[in-house]
Amino acid sequence: MRNNRHTTKTTFYEIHPQSIKHLGLGHPWITKDSYTDKFPQKPGLIATASKDKKSSWIFIGDPEHKSVKARYWSEYSNARFKKHNFWNEFENRLDSAVTFREELRLLEERENFFLVFGEADQIPGLFIQRLGEVILVQSYCNFWDASSKILFSIIKKFFTEKYPTQIFKYFFQSRNKKQKIIIQEYDYKNDFVIHNKNLDIECSEFGLKYNLNLGRSYDIGIYTDMSSIRKKIGDLLKPGHSLLNLFSYTGAFSIFGLKKGLENVHSVDLSQKYLDILQNNILINDLPKDAHQSFCSSVDDFLKTATKEKKKYDHIVCDPPSSSTDGKKTTNALKNYEKLLPELSKVLNTHGHLYLFLNTHKVTWKKFENEISKTIKTLGLERVRRLSPTEDFKKLPGFIEGDYLKGLLLKKIIKST
Repeated sequence: MRNNRHTTKTTFYEIHPQSIKHLGLGHPWITKDSYTDKFPQKPGLIATASKDKKSSWIFIGDPEHKSVKARYWSEYSNARFKKHNFWNEFENRLDSAVTFREELRLLEERENFFLVFGEADQIPGLFIQRLGEVILVQSYCNFWDASSKILFSIIKKFFTEKYPTQIFKYFFQSRNKKQKIIIQEYDYKNDFVIHNKNLDIECSEFGLKYNLNLGRSYDIGIYTDMSSIRKKIGDLLKPGHSLLNLFSYTGAFSIFGLKKGLENVHSVDLSQKYLDILQNNILINDLPKDAHQSFCSSVDDFLKTATKEKKKYDHIVCDPPSSSTDGKKTTNALKNYEKLLPELSKVLNTHGHLYLFLNTHKVTWKKFENEISKTIKTLGLERVRRLSPTEDFKKLPGFIEGDYLKGLLLKKIIKST
């Protein structure tokens, strides 16, 4: 009689034909449907198959996520489905992702970049940022939360061996379903310490220092995905130029402009808290205070006043949240551009540059460009090129959710009538 005591039969879960179709097109998620209701209710690896069992795959299950129930890991094999082989493969993928950024030599210019960017680096639902001396791991999938100890033991071992002279601090930020901020430090005892207080850190970018905070909110004080875009526009910012930074947040574009020698930089945001952080970053970088002015105001109100006072700018950065509220109404960023662009054109100098951004995967590049092109036809503006993060970001074909940040560079070619 065969001894089956050490033999475990794998249970395969059938997935929807539409999920298989999307997977073939490069989309790595299985979203909630009648098939996912049968998936295990604990996070873990899931063996899946087509109805005819001719094709099978390994997914990472995440029953707690509202819509994304599983994320693609690999084609199925008995060996790959074993936990120790999974973690060996994880380390290989981590090494590949970090090596990709090393070869770009990003660290020569900035300490603010992604080492792992989720699905695009074949480590779905997990993002790792380098922020100065901090390695910040962000989980969007409960599987990584449930596996946090083994995850961090591998990450710490990996970076310790790769950079033996570098001492990092390791933090874990869980983007859980309740959107509660949980910051955990993986300490010297190889265990976690949960922090309920603000954690101030510092990083540099293109010769500038930024004070960041890991405990305040998910917005740590700088948008890492905008870092490579700042470099792209750097050659257009000339000493003596003026810059208007709308929806400025903590003002990284404003600080970058001051570093480039701009003599008149205005930052506009509804949050005085963020403007105070901006002011502090100006001070720690010893930048000229007289060249900058903050305005705690809605963008609409500021532009009305600026037009009335006949203010003009050589550069305008407009990076609205995808959906925002000013306490009176909620606006959609793309829809809002329809009325915002005529006002922006009025305060933009002839031959000046306008940098427009949209932060959502729900609007495609094609729709974004078409809507902006229709709106600028009579405004004396022309499209120059796209602005998209490319250096430390890979893009996964067929995965529009990963291509969320879209930017357009426009130029003023004639005066407003």
